[in-house]
Amino acid sequence: MKMSGATLGRGMAAAVLPVLVAWLGTRYVHRSSHRSLLAVTESQMQEGPKNRQPRPLLGLYGATEGNARQDSSGEMNPDSEVNRMEDPASKEMHDRIVRIYRPQLEILNLSPNTLSHVEDLLAERLRSAQDVEDLAKEKRLDPEYADLAHTDAEKAFDDQISAIAGAEVTALIRRIGTVEPQLEQIHEGLSKEFATAGDPLTPKQALDLAEILRTEYAVSSAGADGSGDRISNFDHDTGLADPDRRTLALAAEVLSPYQYESLKGHLAATTVRYAAAGN
Repeated sequence: MKMSGATLGRGMAAAVLPVLVAWLGTRYVHRSSHRSLLAVTESQMQEGPKNRQPRPLLGLYGATEGNARQDSSGEMNPDSEVNRMEDPASKEMHDRIVRIYRPQLEILNLSPNTLSHVEDLLAERLRSAQDVEDLAKEKRLDPEYADLAHTDAEKAFDDQISAIAGAEVTALIRRIGTVEPQLEQIHEGLSKEFATAGDPLTPKQALDLAEILRTEYAVSSAGADGSGDRISNFDHDTGLADPDRRTLALAAEVLSPYQYESLKGHLAATTVRYAAAGN
């Protein structure tokens, strides 16, 4: 009997998904240094569940077990910081967390030890998202199964973070995750400019502004050509279009007068370039 591609996909998902979700849910507790989810899942599929061995408890970002253990005071051994920097992928993940997530998490006044544990789990949470994408791509799973695995994996890590630091921390991490690209853009541009001018953005301002930018420009870039209504009702005198005016109306409640005027200038310059390019 010939099976359709969808049937094969569902059958493979039924076999892979329990292993995938269970492994993702315990990855923080049992993981080896820099082994991808795809490689581990393939190995588990070949060996069968009875032959799987517990994976050793390792330290932050792939540090060795010995130097990642806590000392007698409960603090993480600083040697793990050196290990995390030895691997480019781990360093990139660490830099991403420090750049995007840490300023927001520090608002909650977590202890250094709690913040370290949260960042450790957060790194695994972010890596797992990429792992699921890789598995879905390589194994040709239906998107619904990959989405289910990703959701369950996120919940497993979120439950651990909530247990360590509280539900407020988990809610903040989820909120940040929805605007990572916008926070990255703000960090690379406006944050540095405002700091140089002596009027730096607070973490709360940065997060609020990121949510405004995501709402307004995600909607306005939904067109088939990537522009949508990005330059709708473009005003040649001000250099602003509808999305810019909506953004500025909301940003006025968040930013200082200097920050507002600077943002206005940036938006106008960008919109003028869009208009000149015929978008």
